[in-house]
Amino acid sequence: MMVVIADDLTGAAEIGGLALKYGLMAEITTTVNLHTNADLLIIDTDTRSLSKTAAKAVITEICAGLKALQPTLLFKKIDSVLRGHVLAEIQLQQELLQLPKALIVPANPGLGRTVVNSTYLLNGRPLHQSSFSQDPEFPVYSSGITELLQAKDGDIQVLPHHAPQPETGIVVAEVESSTDLVAWSKKLDAGTLVAGAAEFFATILEARNMRPVIMEKSSATLQPPALMICGSAFHKSRAFVKKIEQDGFPVSYMPAVLDTTGDAQLFQHWMEDTLQQLKQEGKVSIAVHPQMEDDRAHALNIRNKMAEAAAFIAGQATLHEILIEGGSTAAAVMRKLGIDRLYPTMALAPGVTRMRVQGNEELHLTLKPGSYEWPPLDLFPLMQ
Repeated sequence: MMVVIADDLTGAAEIGGLALKYGLMAEITTTVNLHTNADLLIIDTDTRSLSKTAAKAVITEICAGLKALQPTLLFKKIDSVLRGHVLAEIQLQQELLQLPKALIVPANPGLGRTVVNSTYLLNGRPLHQSSFSQDPEFPVYSSGITELLQAKDGDIQVLPHHAPQPETGIVVAEVESSTDLVAWSKKLDAGTLVAGAAEFFATILEARNMRPVIMEKSSATLQPPALMICGSAFHKSRAFVKKIEQDGFPVSYMPAVLDTTGDAQLFQHWMEDTLQQLKQEGKVSIAVHPQMEDDRAHALNIRNKMAEAAAFIAGQATLHEILIEGGSTAAAVMRKLGIDRLYPTMALAPGVTRMRVQGNEELHLTLKPGSYEWPPLDLFPLMQ
């Protein structure tokens, strides 16, 4: 059995989509399931949204379970642009699992995300010059790998694959192309903790002689009633919400004042209005109001309120589909709904995965990272 530890739920779902591509039965959980029958167990720790101290506590608990599971492959799925407590978690995991080396491969060259000369580039430009500089929880102020990982002197080495590799310590891989990913995949051994983005995980599967299965191209058959939750503050998300509203998709904006006040009556009124839209149209999207602030404190408040709204709506209507963008928002919604296990059923687009909910055959969750794109409309008929 293979195990992936993901620091965010949409990252876990992205790996679940890759499992489908390679013909693997995957299970996404929030704990180490010692009795799973899956080929690939994907554990969502949601540590990216926690404090560093809380994240370390979760990693400690997960590692204790991993010792009993003894997977044939262990991969730590991190954010491809290194947001979160990446280095602190890897250092702790190394210590607990007694692994002398760690290799971090954050690049996703297929998405224009590369590491060159110790610098992270997005489509050839320094990362901090992109919209990631406006991330409300982990704003990117530098494109240097050392700064992105908040590393101290001696914590890491940033190396190309052709350079001599150290026997101990942490290496961050320089990657310009998929060819570099293949070269790095050949350098893994039992003493190395492997961490990286989804494209490197796929490369590792290929290195283990796994190949994509042939799957018929088909559109997603999403069944109403459907609730879409747009909890990301990325400009792409806001532009997407504006576009679908212009195209006739019902959108219910969370009142802007709710990010600074605890007006319970206003919140209740908004949730009831949203529920009525869902009943009338069969679908509705709840979204961040354009006037809401994007900083960390507001982001936490917004996702908690969206999770509460989702729980209210799910309690009043039989939902067949919940579509969520943003890993922290998705994790908050799952906690509110008491969902702790998912089974990927369809990869709709890179990073966008539809999953069956354990214990509720009628309900599917579709998750997407905030910085990724939703599928084209012709493959996603619910959006029309």
